[in-house]
Amino acid sequence: MQDFTPITAVAVALGNRLKQNCSKRGMDVNRSASRYVAERVLAHWQVGFGPAPFMVKGGLLFPQIMRPTVGGDIVVIHYYAEIEIQRAFQRIATALRAEGIEIRKIRMEQLDVDHGDPVIRITLQAMCGTIGGNTHIDMSVGRGPWAFPQNVARQELPSMIRNQPGIVAYVQPLEASAAEKWLAVLQQRATDCRVKHQADLLSFAAMGVDKDRVGREIIRVCKQRDIPLSVCAPSPAALSWASMEPREQSWNKLRAERGFAMTVTQAWIDINAAWTEIHRALTQAVIADVRSPGHRSPLLDRIAARQPLSPPSCRPAP
Repeated sequence: MQDFTPITAVAVALGNRLKQNCSKRGMDVNRSASRYVAERVLAHWQVGFGPAPFMVKGGLLFPQIMRPTVGGDIVVIHYYAEIEIQRAFQRIATALRAEGIEIRKIRMEQLDVDHGDPVIRITLQAMCGTIGGNTHIDMSVGRGPWAFPQNVARQELPSMIRNQPGIVAYVQPLEASAAEKWLAVLQQRATDCRVKHQADLLSFAAMGVDKDRVGREIIRVCKQRDIPLSVCAPSPAALSWASMEPREQSWNKLRAERGFAMTVTQAWIDINAAWTEIHRALTQAVIADVRSPGHRSPLLDRIAARQPLSPPSCRPAP
């Protein structure tokens, strides 16, 4: 990649259009530039990686004015070697240059995640027209029968800039995203003071996601990630006030960044009210899953059912 490229008329026009768009809608222009670069990278994804499908998830599912984001999250169906990624992004960069976007540097790293599939982060140093648009694409590989939600639709995600083409791809249903957020919050370490997942949960509630489908998606994600359903207790410690109160400062910071009025106390009340409804739907989904014809009990239960119980031949050592 070149370290410096002269500014073209196309780049100037893109920068002006982005500034006008953000000014009219009250959005941060730098964050928006980063998101737009991520959008256009994914719009040209198959130019670099070929026809293999991928699924968009995460912050790109939300309008920028609702949930500002600076990168993209996708799930692909097979692993790419580093050299494949480098070559693919060279082809994508060529396509983006014609739109006024310049990719200057690429860096790759594997993120350490507590749960879920390994994630490769592709960090891009870029210019979105005349505005810095550094961004990243987080790419995970979906494997196994539970890797993807059912009935994932191929559709067009609208562009952040009006009258511009969007991303045409398979898109994670909001209910599946909500399920992942709930599990992230329920397993969040006490020392982790971030509150973005909690804010996202309130957004999902406001958008009226199908609670029954969220319950089914929680079961699917738990199966995929080997998460015990016991983390989904009716009143989990992760949703207690003792867990939320230390995050008040982080909440207030996020509230200032996004311009909403909800206090941390109100958020805690609403999140717990939402969980009560989700847990009810989850319970019904678990019952339906157990009663389904294809249900298989855990391996240890099946072994125990085949072997008659007998007392041990000797006493366990003290």
